[in-house]
Amino acid sequence: MAAMIYTVCVAAMLLLAHGAVLAVVLFASSWFAYRDITLLPSQPIREAIVQADATAPPGVPIVVAFLTAEDSARVYHDQAIRHQLIAAAGPSGFLRAEQSVAGVRRPWVILSYEYMVSDTSPSF
Repeated sequence: MAAMIYTVCVAAMLLLAHGAVLAVVLFASSWFAYRDITLLPSQPIREAIVQADATAPPGVPIVVAFLTAEDSARVYHDQAIRHQLIAAAGPSGFLRAEQSVAGVRRPWVILSYEYMVSDTSPSF
C-alpha cells in the first residue's frame, strides 16, 4: 500500500513538473511572438541618417557611403529633412560625392562598416 501511494505521489509530481515546464515554454514563446509583432525592427541606417540630420551643422551635406548607399538614400531620403543626402556606393561614388560638394564645408559621412575608416587600399 505504501509503495502504491509513493508511486502515485511521484507520478503526480512528474505531471506537475512537466506542466510547469510546458507553461514556461508556452509563456516564453508567447512573449517572443508578442514582442516580434509589436516592436519595430532595427533600422540602423535610418537611425544614423536621422541622427546625422539632427546633429550636423546647417548647410553641410550628408554622404551615405557603403555598397547599398543608393538604395538606402532612396528609401530614407525623407528622413533627412534639413540636409542634402548624397549616396556614395564604393570608392568611385565616394570620390564623385566628395567632388560634388567641393567648396562647401566638409560633408558628414555615414559608414556602415567600421573597417572602411581604416581601409588603406589604393582605390579608397
